[in-house]
Amino acid sequence: MQAKILFAGLLAALLGACVSTAGRLAADAERCRLEVNLGILDGAEKSCTQALGGDGNVLEPGDRSARLYELARIKRQLFKYQEGEGLLRQSLAIEEGLSGPDSHAVGLRLIELSLVLAGQEQWEAGARVVERALPLAGKFTQDERASMARIARHYAGRLEKIGQAGLAERFRTAAAELENRQVKKESGAP
Repeated sequence: MQAKILFAGLLAALLGACVSTAGRLAADAERCRLEVNLGILDGAEKSCTQALGGDGNVLEPGDRSARLYELARIKRQLFKYQEGEGLLRQSLAIEEGLSGPDSHAVGLRLIELSLVLAGQEQWEAGARVVERALPLAGKFTQDERASMARIARHYAGRLEKIGQAGLAERFRTAAAELENRQVKKESGAP
């Protein structure tokens, strides 16, 4: 009888710890969103890191991916490109398993990864990421397509400087196509 009571007490304590951990992580994630919206990036970085829950992997994969992605975006804005790259690669691996390699979520992570690679002046590695993201542009919103066009143009300029003229021209062409799609959508043309 005492063993059953002890076991029930232990089980209740474990369940309480799980609930409080989940609640704490959710509160950290909400604080992170608020701080991002207010432009308090140092605070957001800390809150978003806490919202990941450490190495315990208590989060569902989709939540973990979203939080890694958000933290990576913050790291990029704080010029912590290498840290952001690692977080994005983790998020990308999770997202590819969850939603497939051609999903909108994967495309967004590729856009962000191209930015952190550009911040590290890793133009060739970033160009491979841009090449992978461009076919997904049809799944992007207007703003995301506009960002993708700007990124492709920026990479084109850098690639040209390192002797990659053919790839630079492909990126310029892709950027022009994205911008033309944008103009057509805004004018209502098919």
